[in-house]
Amino acid sequence: MPESNKFTLLELQDQDKIDYTRSHCSQTWKGILSSKDFILREYVLSNSEMGRPYAAFMLINVANERLCSCEVVFREGHRIENGNGKTSTTAAKVASVGAVFTYTEHRRKGYAKIMLNKVIEKLHDMNIDFSILHSEVGEYYSNFDYVSFHVPVLQKSVTHKPQTLKDIRDEYKFNNETLKLVSYHEFKPLIDIYNKYTTERIESYNDNKTRVTIDINEHIVDWFHLRSKYVHYQAFNEEKPDIDFSDPKHTVEVFKNLKPEKFGMTLEIDGQFVGYVIWTYDWVESHNYVTVLSLFTIPGYEDQKAKMITYLEDYLSLLNSQTAQKFTQLKVWGSEISNEMFKGEEIVNSSLSAIRMFNEEDQKKLISGELVWENNNKLSWY
Repeated sequence: MPESNKFTLLELQDQDKIDYTRSHCSQTWKGILSSKDFILREYVLSNSEMGRPYAAFMLINVANERLCSCEVVFREGHRIENGNGKTSTTAAKVASVGAVFTYTEHRRKGYAKIMLNKVIEKLHDMNIDFSILHSEVGEYYSNFDYVSFHVPVLQKSVTHKPQTLKDIRDEYKFNNETLKLVSYHEFKPLIDIYNKYTTERIESYNDNKTRVTIDINEHIVDWFHLRSKYVHYQAFNEEKPDIDFSDPKHTVEVFKNLKPEKFGMTLEIDGQFVGYVIWTYDWVESHNYVTVLSLFTIPGYEDQKAKMITYLEDYLSLLNSQTAQKFTQLKVWGSEISNEMFKGEEIVNSSLSAIRMFNEEDQKKLISGELVWENNNKLSWY
């Protein structure tokens, strides 16, 4: 392992240098996009509400060679203490680490380890309370005291089926049930409901355990949908309206009128809201798939999750009948629904969830199970 004092961690401010790091990352993560379009996508996402504040880091050596890089999104979170009939909640500072990449010509020399140790030291100096990441290289990040809490992925094929939903519309009624489709950038009311009931659940515990969570908000949902809209815009829109991607509000306004339009569905029974399903679309070289971002029911209606998945399948079957880019798989994290209700195949999640506490006592509690990571789901992913 090279001596770390011979290397410098740069926090990048210049967009050209940030784009340089992303040009390398595009080799692995661009998917169906060109490298140029991937670099622009990452700029658009980092310029969104969820993407701010944000930092890009690069490790260089004494010869000023660029070796590896990573990105960090800073998020708000909370810490909840339960016990003795009392609950206390305090704000927490969270760092989501991603895009860790060693440039091809410098691999297998230990540079990523040096960089991450320096990044963690910097986060500690910034008084970050905890950091989360989603590893695509197994347990590599345990070397930096990240503790994994794996969540499986459930998947099933999207098959052609008799049409329950006969046409594309915003609302469907079936006896005492009402389905309402939700459009891009219209998810704040649903996330507010989610937070209300999730907060009540977390605060109801009286087990003397500490709980930490990132704050779930509509900006996270919009980030996933912006990502999806951008890929569709670049890959499938024959006519591309001009967009000022440096202006997030302008990007949202133009994207509202471009496909795909619907990313969510609510279910009401006898006029009572009982839950929702929120999803996103992904197009890859071999197939296209839909991923459920959040599947939620209010207390007492947990059995309706299976029905909402069925209605989502119906919607995808209808969508497939009207688009050339057909979706062949539906995926959901096991944090949202049991496979007994989903009735699919359980597979290994390629993004392994991991968390690291920056307070030494908190880290010990995390390892012993006295500290619990709430909202370890797709919405925490970055």
